[in-house]
Amino acid sequence: MSGTDPQQPAGELSHLRGVVHGAAIVGLGESAHGTHTQPRLKHRVARYLVENLGFRTIAWEEGWGSGVAIDRYVTSGHGDPTAIVGDALFMLRTEAMLELVGWMREFNRGRPDHDTVRFLGANVLELRPIQFDELRRYVADVAPDRREELAAHLAPID
Repeated sequence: MSGTDPQQPAGELSHLRGVVHGAAIVGLGESAHGTHTQPRLKHRVARYLVENLGFRTIAWEEGWGSGVAIDRYVTSGHGDPTAIVGDALFMLRTEAMLELVGWMREFNRGRPDHDTVRFLGANVLELRPIQFDELRRYVADVAPDRREELAAHLAPID
């Protein structure tokens, strides 16, 4: 492979087709957090999986609430991507992640809802204020009459 740049030709990654054939989930790990090379390589591979193999969800080691904010941006364009990535866990506050989020948004532009790529924050054990903010936003949208009930449940841990 000639490098980690996500813009490089996808053909170099065609061997992945055989590796992931029939898989519903593909896991991409990393040996260390906070590096520059590994997130760019993961972006390149994720891009190949989405564009060439039809995968439509990218789950990352990130808090659920931040994942909701990133997903909202990549599916609707709502929010400032720099601020959203800036609210992520330390290891995702990088240019590489900002590039991935930007690419996801561009990929989704003009696509029907059923064919958009989505982002999922898969670290549900990590608690930060954004988790509670997103829960409150969700309840306000789908069950506004239950906001006080939610507030009572969140008060002891908020």
